[in-house]
Amino acid sequence: MKQYSYMEQQNEERQVARLSEIMALKHNLCPTFAKHIRAAALLHDMGKFKIPGKVLNKPGKLNKREFDVMKTHTFLGAALLSSIQGEIGVMARAIALYHHEWHNGQGYWRKNPFEIPGYVPFVAISDVFIALVSERPYKSAWPVEKAIEYICEQAGTQFSPALVRMFIPLARKHNETVKEDNVDIPKETRRESYGAVLPTVKQRQSLILAILKERGPMTAQEVACELYKRGYTPSNERNFAAPRITELREAGAVEATGKKMCSTSGRSVTVWAACEGKTP
Repeated sequence: MKQYSYMEQQNEERQVARLSEIMALKHNLCPTFAKHIRAAALLHDMGKFKIPGKVLNKPGKLNKREFDVMKTHTFLGAALLSSIQGEIGVMARAIALYHHEWHNGQGYWRKNPFEIPGYVPFVAISDVFIALVSERPYKSAWPVEKAIEYICEQAGTQFSPALVRMFIPLARKHNETVKEDNVDIPKETRRESYGAVLPTVKQRQSLILAILKERGPMTAQEVACELYKRGYTPSNERNFAAPRITELREAGAVEATGKKMCSTSGRSVTVWAACEGKTP
């Protein structure tokens, strides 16, 4: 096996960034925010420049000590990106730090997935796929279908099932996808602000239902946080309102069994879930 060169890493990073942008657009995020994800995703493996070559280019499986060294590329990358200002800088640091976290919380640093920005999983699944179909010092490039089979096996553990379902069609045509300069962008009316978006009522209801289906039962405030992470609340409007009960019901949400304790008021609050078969 040949060594993992700088040019090869750059090429893979471009493919990961492109797939991540398309994932964001398929998720109905606004085009500006999707482009920011692409720009930030280009830097997701920046920390590997700090990893010793004997670890990065080892032709066999890493031992525990070597793997612990490899894991440090996440926070080393975030540190290297600390000088980048603005929204892209914040996103680049989050992606570098969390792109090896898992849906079930069993990633590199056992991070709770609810604490990770919603755009990071787009990069995480794209990164794994491109790594599998690319040649590395320790393996040959996998056929696309073999890589897709692996991705499917990780649904519910490494990746959310909804994310996997969305990704598979893109993976099957990734050779064409990464070469495209433009993709079809939804033409719904949007008001953009600071790279984010205020959706229409119907778009917001669709988003709420999609979030509940993907994430499972959540409180109204948790739904609001998820909307913000996905770029649907202006960056300068931190005190956004949680969806009202009528809005949740109109979106297709139902009250789930059990309550959660509100971290600010200390009171128990209602948990909401997606109604099966419901589309707003």
